[in-house]
Amino acid sequence: MTGRYLKPMVALASLSVLALTGCAATSTPAVSEDSPAGGELTTMSVAILPGQSVAVLQLGDEQGYFEDEGLELDLQLANVGSSIVTGVMQGSYLVGNASPVAILTAASQGAPLKYVSASSVVHDGAPYTASVVTDDPSIKSFKDLAGKTVGINAVKGGLDVCLQAALKANGLSTDAASPLELPPPQTLAAIEQDQVDAGILFEPFGSAAVAAGLTKIGDACAEGQPDGTPFGIFFASEAATTERADDLDGFKRAWAKSVEYTNANPELLKEQSAKLSDGALKPEDMFMMRDASEASSEVLEELVDNMVEFGVIGSVESVEGFFE
Repeated sequence: MTGRYLKPMVALASLSVLALTGCAATSTPAVSEDSPAGGELTTMSVAILPGQSVAVLQLGDEQGYFEDEGLELDLQLANVGSSIVTGVMQGSYLVGNASPVAILTAASQGAPLKYVSASSVVHDGAPYTASVVTDDPSIKSFKDLAGKTVGINAVKGGLDVCLQAALKANGLSTDAASPLELPPPQTLAAIEQDQVDAGILFEPFGSAAVAAGLTKIGDACAEGQPDGTPFGIFFASEAATTERADDLDGFKRAWAKSVEYTNANPELLKEQSAKLSDGALKPEDMFMMRDASEASSEVLEELVDNMVEFGVIGSVESVEGFFE
């Protein structure tokens, strides 16, 4: 093992550790210093996967959008969506952000969760949601993934659904490639050691992989799903949507303003996203996803249909209550 792909990932690995301090329960919101309007700020604990949406939240917070709503953000990082779902259901976090696949899977099994907002969406103009990277010169397109092993962060998770949809879009069976579950920082090492033939990585890990010298053949989510399909969504417990409805409405307004601001200032977003890598990436190395605050019913329905077809959930009816 030469470590030629690992150096840019060292700092990023720290983003994968779940921070457990400072969590606010939904039933007893914490209160912090006074807001400019003279009222008290309510601490809102948000559990989120490391990535571009973290930078959007931070920049929006710097602009005062959350403070204007009487909120003080407490961001907690997690490596997989399932741990965020658990934390939201237990009341450790008011809001969670993760792949809609992880959240809808939990909802289909009876978890009392509710949709709050989209966060990032698939977009052909910004195909960096789920970068497919490899050092195998024989893999030049998605069709070349047939018979290959592909590293992803969670089997039957969001990247797995993207992979199956991409294979289907290229005329292959959805099981043509074999997924292997790996944390993002370990995916590059697995490629180097020939444990997997390719990997699918969300940002900023996709940018780090390309900066390290791997070849990107495309974006798995953009390949097989329509523009506007959510890759990340914010969600809350059913109880929180009643008990903290005003805070959640304020969060949605502040998030929408944050998205508008960062979409209008992409260079600032690149700089902030690069800071999250702790020096491992430069702004010019960063790939940008498309952030959004809304997702259409049509793309949500197609996503749910894919999840049923790919055997991730049992039926469309099992998740209808999530969007109500």
